[in-house]
Amino acid sequence: MKKIVHPTDFSKNASTALSFAIGLCETFNAELILVSIGDLPSVRPSSSSLFSFSEIERKQGLSLNDKLKSYAKPHLTDTDLQVSYRVALNSTYAKGILEVVQDTKADLIVAGTKGQSELKQILMGSTTKELVSTAPCPVLAIPEKAVFDGFNSIVYASDDVPKDIFIINKVAPFAQAFGARISALHVFKKEPKMDAEKSDYIQEICEGVTYSNFKCDTRVSPDVSQTLVDYVIENKADLLVLYEKEAKGIRKLFRKGRVKEFIDYVATVPLMSYNTHALQKKR
Repeated sequence: MKKIVHPTDFSKNASTALSFAIGLCETFNAELILVSIGDLPSVRPSSSSLFSFSEIERKQGLSLNDKLKSYAKPHLTDTDLQVSYRVALNSTYAKGILEVVQDTKADLIVAGTKGQSELKQILMGSTTKELVSTAPCPVLAIPEKAVFDGFNSIVYASDDVPKDIFIINKVAPFAQAFGARISALHVFKKEPKMDAEKSDYIQEICEGVTYSNFKCDTRVSPDVSQTLVDYVIENKADLLVLYEKEAKGIRKLFRKGRVKEFIDYVATVPLMSYNTHALQKKR
């Protein structure tokens, strides 16, 4: 992990996420990239205006850059991290973030779960959907009550064994850096299906995962998200990892409003999401 992007709207919740981004950068000796997104001017100035369209954008960019530095300064007094500041002007927050992520070839996005306003939330609503669906790297969502103290117990929501094995092995170096255990949970909705598939599932995933501090479990329940929340609590997890795939994963949970439910139940547990684009990324 070489580059970590932290997008901010300068809210208190964003500051919580910044503490995680700094802690991760210190652990992995990674560059911290602080990002602010500004609005594109909706109307070009008239010919009588003293400033050109590009001049307005330049001044807005300089203002946001100064604001970024002021926002970050209190958090960076005791660290010698490599830090860079990026400002993007875009019509949507998510597209601005993705623009910076793609340009910098970042390895991780770390953002808060609530924003400063309804229109510019970082990880709720349409912005979240777009990030978790299209980001070319994992997205780490930090709840407002979370406190960075490393990671000891990571839960992975298992739903697609070949992809599960790949993602768990991708998460393994992250877990190893903190000496964390990875626990995978697969929820069968009906007892007969679990009886028929449990042994093959456990054998396949355990043979494919190379990380030694790993275990896999199965449960039977018609309510997958509630069972997952219960499992997170049972394992005292401090990180939940999910895979977003078409019509399933986080997108399915969003349609049911379940990500908020996760945050309500487990208010201090960060959530890391992978999608197909993140899996295809090579460094």
